[in-house]
Amino acid sequence: MTHRILVIAALSAFAGSLSANTQKTIGPTGRDFTTFQAAVAWLESQPEPLNDDYEFIVDPAVYVGACTLAADNSGLRRVWFHAAVPDSPPELQGSPVGAPYGAFATATARTVFENIRFTNNTAQNPSWTVLVSSASACTLQSCSFAGGGAAIWLDLNNAPGTLIRDCMFTNSAVIYSAVYIEGNSAGTRLFRCAFLGAAGPGYGSIFASSPGATIDSCRIAPANNNPGVVAVGTCHDLIVRDCEILGAASCISLSTADRARIESCRLVPDSTGSGIRLNTSPDVAIRNSSVTGGATAITTYTGDCPRLKIDSVSIQSCARTAIDLGTPAPGCRIRGCAIEGDPSVNGGAAIRIPSASNDDSIVGCRITLRSGFSTYSTIRIGAAGSGDPARRAVLADNFIVGHASLAEGVVNLGNSDSALVAFNTIIAESDLCPAVIFAPGATSLKLVNNIVWNRASSSGAYRGYDIGAPSTLLRTDHNDIYAGSSGNPLVRFHGADYSSLAAWQSAAIRPDSYSISQDPLLVSPFLPYDLHLQDSSPCIAQAEPVPGILWDIDRDPRDTLAPDIGADEFVSSAVHEGTLHDGTRLASLSLAPNPVSGPVLVRFALPGPGPVRLSLYDVLGRPVREILRGRPGAGEHVLRLDSRLLVGGTYIVELKIGSVRLTRKLVVSG
Repeated sequence: MTHRILVIAALSAFAGSLSANTQKTIGPTGRDFTTFQAAVAWLESQPEPLNDDYEFIVDPAVYVGACTLAADNSGLRRVWFHAAVPDSPPELQGSPVGAPYGAFATATARTVFENIRFTNNTAQNPSWTVLVSSASACTLQSCSFAGGGAAIWLDLNNAPGTLIRDCMFTNSAVIYSAVYIEGNSAGTRLFRCAFLGAAGPGYGSIFASSPGATIDSCRIAPANNNPGVVAVGTCHDLIVRDCEILGAASCISLSTADRARIESCRLVPDSTGSGIRLNTSPDVAIRNSSVTGGATAITTYTGDCPRLKIDSVSIQSCARTAIDLGTPAPGCRIRGCAIEGDPSVNGGAAIRIPSASNDDSIVGCRITLRSGFSTYSTIRIGAAGSGDPARRAVLADNFIVGHASLAEGVVNLGNSDSALVAFNTIIAESDLCPAVIFAPGATSLKLVNNIVWNRASSSGAYRGYDIGAPSTLLRTDHNDIYAGSSGNPLVRFHGADYSSLAAWQSAAIRPDSYSISQDPLLVSPFLPYDLHLQDSSPCIAQAEPVPGILWDIDRDPRDTLAPDIGADEFVSSAVHEGTLHDGTRLASLSLAPNPVSGPVLVRFALPGPGPVRLSLYDVLGRPVREILRGRPGAGEHVLRLDSRLLVGGTYIVELKIGSVRLTRKLVVSG
């Protein structure tokens, strides 16, 4: 039986992708070849320049022997190898021994392989199955790869713009990676590929050292405790998107991979591995992804990684530390993340930021960490003792339920300098947690607008916060410092315990003048946790504005005059009476509570766009203040007015929408 490889006119297959001036005649038609090598040899024998497009239709069979397709001078031809029967792809096997250690090597631009099975049984080093060298814009589509060596090697010479899509890699006992991208192979793209099997030690299923690579919608499951994706050297601007990486020692390992972006990925490292490891890789962004299991989710292990951004990442069940910045990552931003875990290894934590790391921030995160193993804090910023401090850290708008043992706290500020801790709701879950906020060597600390609740049920040294900083560099106020059991000191400062808020407020530095010590009345302070405020919470409108913190954990706007203590800015869902119908226009205005001695919620609904003015008058009609002027748009709106700034008495709140005027009486208790 003759196994045919036909050379035919290319236009029928390429009509959708070739330009109109492509030549229709490519040479002899109907020519048959019995092997890949014979077809390639015939193609190589044609005089250059080769300005034509060639299509090779391959019958289902097994073809043995290495092929080498040399470069052409014109760079204009396209060579396409594809299966004659899509459901029965042909198989090309490389030579078991001897150079060129693989199945097919091409140095011809725009070489296309579609629906071909490639097998390489050699264990030579180096070895490969398909080698692309000095050839741009090649495509491998719907192919499968098995055997040793690198399945696809994009050589260091020049292989930019390669597209690998819908391919399956089941390599075992490989020497290198399944896909090995190096040199000037810029812009390589892998799309909808599956990687099942081993990888070379330290190389990973995909190894990239060339800029601009994209790994999109791939499933990667390496074996033998190897990495999933390794990016090193000049692999700048790497994109890993919509991928699933399972059971890897490190799902993604970045080393000097500047500006890498990891988006919408699901990462499941092995029990001792990491989701993402970074080494000297600045400006990396990790967004909208999840990491489940492993020892750490995200870690920097050597070299600085400045301006690392971790946004909207879900992390669960790490054995040690969820986000472990083992080396400085100045300018690190952790936003909107959800971290839940129960570390099983001593030293476990949710987030650890080292000393000498400046301008880091943790904002809008939901963190729950429960463990009797934890010898660190739930969040640790800087280390106590000598050395360069962590400077200007910001911890704001977070829900934190945590644990700490030994002599630390849920939040440990270590030797941090000029840290801002504001608008957080922090609960110490453990019955034996020494402190909610622990700052043994912090200087210039600003601690405002936080709910600090130590829920220890036993009497002992279980405090709201424990501060050892010089008193002249401390600013604490507008907090709710609450201890769960009588007999526990509320605050420890410079080694002295203060048993009550009044005792603490009488200290020489006059701290927490406007703070409270009451049950914050959270929706659910126990499992299942919901740390939002109830409508009767004493924390409502008791905070002070902080420049730059304009939104709460849910992205609800903060009141500009009297925001709420804690991460949640309370917004009532109650609807009160009061509507006015004016033709086709319908508007509403309500005040609650009324009478009021603190904050009042001014709720109004608008029928459509238009100029709006909301004003406050005294009973004689004299203007007191303008609450709002603008075009807020149709729908319901809520503002908070602090009546503590008003003299007791009766006022009128007026809403004007164009020619429509609606008023409500407000009674302020003196």
